[in-house]
Amino acid sequence: MPNKFLSDIELDADLIDVNGDTGTAGQILSSLDTGSGVDWIDQGSLEARSAESTHILVKNTSGSQILKGT
Repeated sequence: MPNKFLSDIELDADLIDVNGDTGTAGQILSSLDTGSGVDWIDQGSLEARSAESTHILVKNTSGSQILKGT
């Protein structure tokens, strides 16, 4: 199936799931394991092993090099 959207999507209003829920700050909209719908989930509930990539924002205050995986 080809991509439905070929560029970024900007919203000027709330993103509402099929139940009329807008979720809370920091939540993401995800399809359910059963494929039967969508639901808002907390990002902290995701397991890193199921992610394609994991990004952690850090600040290097020591000035020394931080190696990938550290």
